[in-house]
This record gives sequence, structure tokens and C-alpha cells, in this order.
Amino acid sequence: MPAEPRPMMGREIELAPGRRVDGRVAIRFFTLDHALEFRTRPVIYRTVDPSTVTQRVVGSVVPCTPEENARWTEAAVACVAEIDSAARDLHEAHLRAAQPLPRRRARAERMRRDWDDAQRRYRSRFQAAVDRYSPVGLEISDAMRRQEELDRQRFLAERKAAELAEQRSEAIAKQRLGDLAGELRWSIRVSDSPSRTLHVVCVGVAPHAVPHDAAPLVEDVDVRTLRESIMEHRATGPVRFDESIDEHIRARFADLPGLARYTGLWRLWWDLFAEDYEPRERSRSNTATFGSSSTYSGFHC
Repeated sequence: MPAEPRPMMGREIELAPGRRVDGRVAIRFFTLDHALEFRTRPVIYRTVDPSTVTQRVVGSVVPCTPEENARWTEAAVACVAEIDSAARDLHEAHLRAAQPLPRRRARAERMRRDWDDAQRRYRSRFQAAVDRYSPVGLEISDAMRRQEELDRQRFLAERKAAELAEQRSEAIAKQRLGDLAGELRWSIRVSDSPSRTLHVVCVGVAPHAVPHDAAPLVEDVDVRTLRESIMEHRATGPVRFDESIDEHIRARFADLPGLARYTGLWRLWWDLFAEDYEPRERSRSNTATFGSSSTYSGFHC
């Protein structure tokens, strides 16, 4: 009794061409399993609506005329239909060959020959259908490769443009930071409730969290003098930069594209002094100073 041929595993394809959107269709592909062996697995393409291509459903979107769309679909349907028909004939031949062999040797030999002939016919029809479809398959795969190359070139051009825009934005941010460093004036106010705290504010910027009874300690100084004053008085209480300062600085960069638009107080202070303006936690070292990179961990944004 011959081994039962595996059933065809080709997925059904739609008889109608896929919907074109802006002169383009999406291409999906699947493989047809050979009913007798695994060595031949032709690729069949089908056209579908481009809107069906998502991150989860992979497909290529290529330009396609209505005539190409119809011809590609007809070729795929014809190939699958012929292979399915050949597979059904092979299955019927298998059913006949699977009957108990007759006692007469001549009839048994004829049944074996019929089964061998059925397999040869199937293989011949399978290969002929694949050969007829092959030019269309190559045409579609070439269209997909051309589109992939165009997409790659477009991606590289967009990435280069984004890099240039980021560089221009960064250059503008650098210039504005330099201007701000000379423009901003600073003050320190001291509050004693509930404990002594040094509040840093910008002159002309309404503070958010400075107590009304806070007394002035340092008035109207530039940023470098401010830092010196902080180092001089920081032992008397924790230093707190009012949130209004960061908001005021960020507003000056909100029109820039890319990462530069998020420039705030941390960037200004780091560019000037290569240190964080306000620590998240103090270092375990007792010998660290305000300007030491070992004093604080992390950046404050």
C-alpha cells in the first residue's frame, strides 16, 4: 500500500485583485506545499489593500497599475487552481492504489504502474503550473526589491535631514545658553521655617515655592557669583532652586525641534560648571565639595 500523499497546504487566495490606494497595492506571499515531497515550495504572491499592512501583518506596498493588479491575481489563481486540481487527482489515484492488491500478479503490477504514473503526472502538472507562474512571480519580486531600495534611500535621506536639523537646533541652543548665562540675574533668600533653607530664584521671575517671610541673603548677581555664594553659605542649610527658574529657561527653547527643546536649568548649569545644579542625594564622602563630580549622583531635570 503506497504512503498517503500529504494534502496540499496552499492557503486560499481571493479571486478579486486587492484594492489599490493611490496607485499602490500591498503584496503578501505564501508557499504551496508539494503533495509528495518538501523540496519544492513555490512562492505565490497576492495583492491586498495597503491598509491591511500593519506592524503585526508584514507586507510590501508597491506601485501597481490596474492591468498589473488583474494579471498578477489571475496568474496566482491559475497556478493554485491547477496545483489543487492535480492534488485532487493524485488523491483519487491514491485511494485506488490503496485497495488490497489482487491475487493475480498482472493486475497487481498494473495497479502499481498506475500509481507510479499518477505521481509522475502530478509532479509534471505541479512543475508546469509553477513554471507558468514564474515570470509573474519574478516581476512581482523585482517590483518589491525596487520599492525596498526606494524606501531605504528615502529612510536614509530622512535620517540625514533629521540629523542636520538636530545639529542646527543644538547650535541654536548653545547660542541661547550663552546668552542666558550672561542675561539672567540671581538672588538667594533664606527661610528658617521649618528649618533653614537657601532658596535660589531668578530676578524678574515670580517664584513658586519661596516663603513670603524669606529674607534676602544675596541679591542680583550673575551665575558665577551665585555659585560662589552657594559654596560659601551651603553649610548653613540645604540649597533649593525654585521650579520657576527651570520653567523660565525651558520656555526659551520650546520652539526648537529635537532634544534641544527640553533644555532647562540642568543644561545651563552643566555647560557652565560640568556639575548638577541641585543634587538628588548627597555623597557618602565627607570630603566632597559643591563642585566635585563625586559629591552628587545623577542629574536634576
